Amino acid sequence: MSCDCIRENHYVLEVDEARDTLHRTKGPLASFQSSAVRAELFDKLTVSMTEGVVRSSAAAAAPDPVTYERSVYEKGLSFERPPFTFQSLEWEAQAESRMSAESKGYVVGNAGTGETARKNREAFAKWSIVPQRLIKTTRLPDLSTTVLGKTMPFPIATAPVGVQRIFNPMGELASAAAAAKESIPYIMSTASATSIEDVAKANGNGTRWYQLYWPSNQHNDITASLLSRAKRSGFSALFVTLDTYILGWRPTDMDNG
Repeated sequence: MSCDCIRENHYVLEVDEARDTLHRTKGPLASFQSSAVRAELFDKLTVSMTEGVVRSSAAAAAPDPVTYERSVYEKGLSFERPPFTFQSLEWEAQAESRMSAESKGYVVGNAGTGETARKNREAFAKWSIVPQRLIKTTRLPDLSTTVLGKTMPFPIATAPVGVQRIFNPMGELASAAAAAKESIPYIMSTASATSIEDVAKANGNGTRWYQLYWPSNQHNDITASLLSRAKRSGFSALFVTLDTYILGWRPTDMDNG
């Protein structure tokens, strides 16, 4: 096994099952993801903006990819160019160019020399989509699948990334709303810069799962409180991170102090 630390290994549990293994509390504790890092006025503004995003996205149906592709070419006849590149391998570099050193280091950096991240990419690249020939089709293949009892249009979910407001002021509110709009599960990080309740509100009727950095046993009351709040807020499954009892050796973050 590589000495480079694996960043995140998740084990999926149902929220109810995990919650029942802990001591129950008389009432929910204040979140340690609380409002200490955000101004009340700004919080009201972002929640209000996100409510608008959720309402509008709920009313709009997801576009058909074939129809969308055709519309891009039709607009090109009028010399209208798309506002972004469709070359997906360029998206990461473009995003990095707009980030501060601290935010870039947090989201792009790896533990150790990055060996595990490189090997993960190499292993994933071994898989390919095998096309079928001589079959008439007018649409893309059906990529839908079922995960944890939920039907998904394709096997994609957002990974749990914390403190997203270091990338954009809307942070988790925007990503949770976007996940709902695209009908993919949103996985919320314990290290979120936004409360459980506000993320759930932004996600609306979307599928949402909760990622837990499990506190030590002497703080089981905090764990029970987090899971209780997640359950009440409509999070239907739990992803437990198993390898972060201490901070990983992350040179990029350390360089930025």
